[in-house]
Amino acid sequence: MRTLTACALLLFASCGTDPGDASGWGDDLGHGNSLLAPGPDRLALVAATDFSSGMYAAFDLDAPFGPFGETGPAHSDVVVRCLPGAPLVVGRLGADNLTLLDPASLAPVAQTSLGTGANPQDVAAIDDHTVAVSLLGAAHLAFVDVPSFKVASTLDLSAFADGDGLPEAGPMLASRGRLLVALELLDRRTPLWDPSGPGRVVVVDPIARVVTGSIALGSGNPATLVASPVDESVLVACSGKLGVPGDGGIERIDPEAGHSLGVLLSGADLGGDPMTMDADPGSAAVFLTIYTESGGTAVKRVRLDEDPPRVETLIESADYRFLDAAADDQGRLWVADRDPEHPGLRVFDADTGRELTDGPLDTGLPPFDVCFEQ
Repeated sequence: MRTLTACALLLFASCGTDPGDASGWGDDLGHGNSLLAPGPDRLALVAATDFSSGMYAAFDLDAPFGPFGETGPAHSDVVVRCLPGAPLVVGRLGADNLTLLDPASLAPVAQTSLGTGANPQDVAAIDDHTVAVSLLGAAHLAFVDVPSFKVASTLDLSAFADGDGLPEAGPMLASRGRLLVALELLDRRTPLWDPSGPGRVVVVDPIARVVTGSIALGSGNPATLVASPVDESVLVACSGKLGVPGDGGIERIDPEAGHSLGVLLSGADLGGDPMTMDADPGSAAVFLTIYTESGGTAVKRVRLDEDPPRVETLIESADYRFLDAAADDQGRLWVADRDPEHPGLRVFDADTGRELTDGPLDTGLPPFDVCFEQ
């Protein structure tokens, strides 16, 4: 089995949560016309890193997908989150901060610290002026007031911690008046922070800011939460334990009933363990990046309107290259390709799989994470 570098493994194991449908927060939370009011996708925002230094850049959504606005330096452990009118750079382990970018120029306009060692993972909009931030290195959620860009309150999650004292909150999804927070339940006493057991999803009332329930998962290390495009369930992509092929997969949960609906597709069905997952706004499909059983990476599409769901491989490599794949609302799939010789973003037709770029779009450093600013 091909092995990854220790640095890349740790980033994926402990920090590699994905936004999923991060912009799908506000359908019924009453956002109104405000800073966080959603609109059409405008540009692709990308975090890039060589695991020593980091940066962010952006590209137009229309061909030839030219550079947009400013690029800027970032921490080496960095992801981006695109909430309506509020593009964000999340500095994770060692930076422990959140940076707000100007949506017109992408210049930094504000930054807030989440606390030393907090290791922020994901961001979800709660109302017109508040975002929730999940923290891998602290036993609480942070709620940030966007106008002042300061932490306004926290929600204690320590009751769900495992043996190392932390629940390791990761990906989130705001949907149907609830905030779903995946707990990775990693064991920091192991070299690669292995899962201590199956993960869990806690259900939070985002207005009262209290936990109203929790859902036990069947697999470990939940990496992404996505609202199912075919029913009322939520899909959870679990990565499992790194180095153990096929122990992850996609699980369905019912937040209303408060329980798991079981495994939709196992790691064996997927040909490996999912790292990221994103819903296609234009179809009943999700796209995943997969750490394959042979130690490579692949981008796959799962057609959920077929029974059983059909898994299609769009692009694959024997190397650790494809770390994110995100579908915009223009029918395109953006893939972060970390090819050592020619790293960059590649754009594909989300329906046919035909590549639309002549070559990788230069992201300065190898791309790691993509979202779409609205």
